[in-house]
Amino acid sequence: SWGGDAGITAQRPWEFNSPRDYNGHGTHTASTAGGNHGVQTNGPAAVFGSVSGIAPRARIAAYKALWSTQDASTASGNGSDLVAAIDQAVADGVDVINYSISGTQTNFRDSAEIAFLFAADAGVFVAASAGNSGPTVSTVAHPSPWITTVAAGTHNRNGVGSVTLGNGATYTGASLATAVSAPLIDSVDAGAAGASAGAVSLCFSTGTNGGTPALDPAKVAGKIVVCDRGTNARTDKSLAVQEAGGVGMILLNTSPNSINADFHFVPTVHLDSPARAAVKAYAATPGATASIAQATVTTTDPAPFTASFSSRGPLLAGGGDLLKPELIAPGQDILAAVAPPGNAGRDFNLYSGTSMSSPHVAGLAALLKDLKPTWTPMM
Repeated sequence: SWGGDAGITAQRPWEFNSPRDYNGHGTHTASTAGGNHGVQTNGPAAVFGSVSGIAPRARIAAYKALWSTQDASTASGNGSDLVAAIDQAVADGVDVINYSISGTQTNFRDSAEIAFLFAADAGVFVAASAGNSGPTVSTVAHPSPWITTVAAGTHNRNGVGSVTLGNGATYTGASLATAVSAPLIDSVDAGAAGASAGAVSLCFSTGTNGGTPALDPAKVAGKIVVCDRGTNARTDKSLAVQEAGGVGMILLNTSPNSINADFHFVPTVHLDSPARAAVKAYAATPGATASIAQATVTTTDPAPFTASFSSRGPLLAGGGDLLKPELIAPGQDILAAVAPPGNAGRDFNLYSGTSMSSPHVAGLAALLKDLKPTWTPMM
């Protein structure tokens, strides 16, 4: 237990002791499901124009059961609070619940799943995230047949860019970068004194690294930096490069995964794992350089495909006799509103996850509920 308002104030003083969002996750999911129609974006998101929620006339009730770390990289809470939030929403008479939180993979009698059973019995449609443990099979969460479990799909919009190394090799990846050319250095060769090898290779920002820089400004200033994906947020890595005076980043997957066109703090190209060995080998050569090209926004990507990170079936619970997840919805590089405190002051940001796909389905359910008010959640 947090110990009520006093407990939150003592343990997480940066948080808001109210449903107000600090992290950004709740704002993002709410605006996806029910944000106003045709809202003009600002900041780095302005390149995409306006955004609209799926059910823009819906009325939103937000129940806060997860509390954020100060850097907004994660949030945590108690199962009892999550169940209380579900039960309160049902008591308040909501028509649809969006649950952008993972859950059990094996247990139909999990407390949240039982709470959803009573929600369904009360006529409330529930959309829940399938989980972000893909592409490994049998990782799907939320086994209950009385809710809709949503996997994450890609969509046809993307930010595409490239980086050309000084040896002439060009690699194409996900990017929203402006053009920059500079000397190139691998983060593993640019660590600050005393920083752990993991923090250096993953490019931890000062905040993520416990208050001390992981990268050495004397080695990074004016350079494009190679960073590995993993552990900390992708944009935390470009923040680390910016803090150390770097002017660009090549972000490398260490295993097959999604590549994402994020709003980074320095011009960035995100490459998948097949490029990693060659990029790192060249970055280790004396006098290495790189040129990141101006990115373009495309709307012709083949889609939808299941996102690499999205959890898969077959379901572990019930011997795999239930088909989970039921469907995919857009979940990779989704643009929606966020909370500025946890998003470097931004009002809009690109997030990826089954957290982003679930509210698309919740919004659709709200529209369908409005069209067919007598239908049950199963219908």
